[in-house]
Amino acid sequence: MNVVLKNLLNNEESRKDNNSSPPFMRIRAEKQDRPLPWDLLEQQDIPYGDPSNELMANVVYPRNGGAKRLPVIVFVHGGALVTGDRNSDRVFCQELARHGLVVYSIEYRLIDRADAFGMISDVCAALAMVGVTLSHFGGDPHDVSICAESAGAFLSIYAAAAGVSERIRTLFGCRDYGIRISHLILISGMIYTNKVNKVGLVFRKQLYEDKRKDRDFMAQIAPDNPQLLFLLPPIFLISSRADFLRSDTLKYRDVLDKYGHEYKLMYFDEGKELTHAFPALLPSLPESMRAMDEICRWLCQVE
Repeated sequence: MNVVLKNLLNNEESRKDNNSSPPFMRIRAEKQDRPLPWDLLEQQDIPYGDPSNELMANVVYPRNGGAKRLPVIVFVHGGALVTGDRNSDRVFCQELARHGLVVYSIEYRLIDRADAFGMISDVCAALAMVGVTLSHFGGDPHDVSICAESAGAFLSIYAAAAGVSERIRTLFGCRDYGIRISHLILISGMIYTNKVNKVGLVFRKQLYEDKRKDRDFMAQIAPDNPQLLFLLPPIFLISSRADFLRSDTLKYRDVLDKYGHEYKLMYFDEGKELTHAFPALLPSLPESMRAMDEICRWLCQVE
């Protein structure tokens, strides 16, 4: 484990002890303990995957959903792979649910407990649970999307591809989770973990171990590999000038454009307060509300 990653993990332990915000990320976030709005229902702590991993999900959904089946969003949190869980972005998930969606918030083992293969398998296990339980909450099994912020975007790209490709499932050791992902929403995505860049230098070895030396494997999982892109549904990208990972989003936009993959980009060019992953972390901002409105409109328009 490299020194930077070790410091991140040590900082996270310190944060837990002091109940403070992550010291390695200068990001504001709203408190997540507000009461559940009256027009929503919630079920917490739904277990999934290997019981020894102790992973659980929450689901929030409209109280009066009506007879029509509702679109489902599976939210995958960020946190630089060292922090975060199913409760990290409760307010954002609640606000999405108020748009008429069934919203699951899932979690995965962090980097002190799993590599990329384990983390992606955890997300796939969560999707299998979603497929089995969504009808209980009024969800539509034919309209399931993934929304992910920051590090969650990296995992979600491969989890979405695994739903339609045995090859990807074999590469990452995932099981078929039985549903197809119809849309992918990436907020301030940490996308390029495979490259020797500022992100890759921190995480690449821990995520991929000896596989990082396998050129064929690393080429197959490259986010800009057209064979991988072909497996993905339409993609909604969100970033901002104040997002320290904006270059990942803009580079990925260029790749999607190059290969004619269906996508939408929502980029906020002004506002110092519109920092990394602000729609999820600061959902009460007017710009965050606008992003959520646009996400929901896009979900209805994209076939």
